[in-house]
Amino acid sequence: MSDAVIKVEGLYKKFCSSLKHSMAYGAYDVARSMCGVRYENKSLRKGEFWALQDIHFELKRGETLGLIGRNGSGKTTLLRMINGIFPPDKGAITINGRIAPLIAVGAGFHPHLTGRENIYLNGAILGMNKKGIKQKFDSIVAFAEIGEFIDAPVATYSSGMTVRLGFAIAIHSDIEILLVDEIMAVGDMRFQQKCLQKFSEVIKNGTSIIFVSHNELSIQSVCKWGLLLDKGVQIDTGEVLNILYRYHILTSERALAENNTSIGFIDAESHIKEQNHNIRHKYLTIYNAEGNPTTTILSGESIVLEWKYDVKKALHNVTFGVFFIDDSIRHRHGYSSCFDKQKVPLLDNSVVIRLHIDNMFLRTGAYRINIGLYDENFVGVHYWDWNIGTLIVKPSVAITDNYCFKHSWEFVAG
Repeated sequence: MSDAVIKVEGLYKKFCSSLKHSMAYGAYDVARSMCGVRYENKSLRKGEFWALQDIHFELKRGETLGLIGRNGSGKTTLLRMINGIFPPDKGAITINGRIAPLIAVGAGFHPHLTGRENIYLNGAILGMNKKGIKQKFDSIVAFAEIGEFIDAPVATYSSGMTVRLGFAIAIHSDIEILLVDEIMAVGDMRFQQKCLQKFSEVIKNGTSIIFVSHNELSIQSVCKWGLLLDKGVQIDTGEVLNILYRYHILTSERALAENNTSIGFIDAESHIKEQNHNIRHKYLTIYNAEGNPTTTILSGESIVLEWKYDVKKALHNVTFGVFFIDDSIRHRHGYSSCFDKQKVPLLDNSVVIRLHIDNMFLRTGAYRINIGLYDENFVGVHYWDWNIGTLIVKPSVAITDNYCFKHSWEFVAG
């Protein structure tokens, strides 16, 4: 195992979509096991399906892995198998270290015990002794921001309070492996940023993390490596940015196929996206050098991207981002108002953003356009859409690489 803390080899897991068949198969398998006959779980029976197929990876001490994929791709199932909740039907999982799971909000908490009592209970479950818990108690409470509710029953806590307390206990325990599943979905942006900073601390101390989130900026902030799952099948593993780009291409191709849409501009109103309910993206339009709307340009042509947000609740010190990713995922190009030191101190009601790019000598091909609205540190995300449209670049002048072309930002009240 060398310094590997988790090793997954040829992992398969199947479930049954029918409760009737599931109970019958369970009784049948138990009876065979009692008779000393082992059932070979290599094939599917009626009503069964593979939730995971031939998963294999290795995670070393201090490394971070992001599980990436659409809902139903098998991410949570894989985490639960690593945590020992589900046994594998085929393959093996080898663990070399103590695990702290943050898979379900409030899992492991006794609802009728107080927050104080649950800290001691969950700390003991995670391997901490009473003295160690007592030493870290004040830090746990402060991090969870529970305050005066520490002696109230957990049953009276909101989901945000519960997950903050669970996270605080796990992150303060001396664990070697942390499993995190959508924990960042609960809590405000400030608490999420605090969690990301704490992740950095524990990683430096040698803790390994397997991280699941639909917030791709959080994945980029926490994880070095990525594993892409699709319908239970491992598509690819590698550096997290490359895996995210592979995921973008996979999802955009599937969306185009499902909607029977050819490559071209995708209307923001009809496109599936993740967003804050207080923010509404109205449109994205590309203008060529003549000022005409277009989705096709010549390499080296100047363009203007214009898009608009409506907001119900004022946002302070926001950052805008635009990224272009080609279908080969090898060539990427992007701009951030944060990196250009162009921030909007107050975004209230609505705003039109224009990005002027001079002589954009991109390689020829089709580029997916990704846009985002972030906080001032480019960590917390207010809104993002990874496939808002497509820009076709046709050849004109041969180039050798991508550059950060001369550009400027323009913010106009809507």
